[in-house]
Amino acid sequence: MSYGPKLAAALSGATLRQLAHWRLASSRRGAVLVPEISDVRPVLYSFRDVVALRTCVKLRNDTSLQKIRRALDTLRDDLQERDHLSAYRLVTDGGTIYLMAPDQAVDLVRSKANLVIHEMVDVLRPFYRDGRHIPDLLRPREHVTVDPAVRGGVPVIEGTRIPYDEVAALLRDGVPAERISDYYPSVSAPAARDAADFAAYVNSYEPSREPREAKVLVPEADEPEETPATGSPDTAEAASGAASTAAKASTARTENRFFMPRSYWSPLVHFCDLTCSTASPTE
Repeated sequence: MSYGPKLAAALSGATLRQLAHWRLASSRRGAVLVPEISDVRPVLYSFRDVVALRTCVKLRNDTSLQKIRRALDTLRDDLQERDHLSAYRLVTDGGTIYLMAPDQAVDLVRSKANLVIHEMVDVLRPFYRDGRHIPDLLRPREHVTVDPAVRGGVPVIEGTRIPYDEVAALLRDGVPAERISDYYPSVSAPAARDAADFAAYVNSYEPSREPREAKVLVPEADEPEETPATGSPDTAEAASGAASTAAKASTARTENRFFMPRSYWSPLVHFCDLTCSTASPTE
């Protein structure tokens, strides 16, 4: 089973714009998450991708995208950790991001070990993102469940293999919830209403109906790297990057640009840990 961007966004809490942006590498950092099934049209995410996306969304609630990219680069390049992102427990105190180990936490932003006191937060559980309720991943509605072992993880009516959207489609066609059992005997009226409610939630992630030429991928507000201090090793690189960005902006005024996502790493098959945390370092 694979998830298109709209369903992946609904299940993870990320916006469609974030998903598109996170698939791309920045000028100095790697991509946040490239879908392991397909990173070109049709873009398709795996269940592990959705779990990892929920971790990223929860981190993004408390820290900048710049720090998330830097932490992931440290994880992949410096620590040579190549498992799928869903296999790692990442925590943040707002100022930095840690990779949790049994006896310590590695600061992925400043690249050093720290002891931390942390509160465990299960990324599968419901949470809020910019005031929006993001449902439980495995039970997004009382009568709608997600199980990787059932139809590959497509949301279904609880206790059945019936996809939620098939039931929701009948309600949209005017079939009363009480009559859904005429088509699917195992689907109750409350379950049918839950399917319709979840379908409406998923559809709320539909992109706006703007003209194609008006659609522009706008980076998140804090995407630019922090300006390095004068005399630091990164100063020359930052100046060069700024000049390059200015040149690209000038060219973009006269031509349309299309960006194609590219894979940054090859995920392995381990699916170890489905939790992330909110943390605060000890003195």
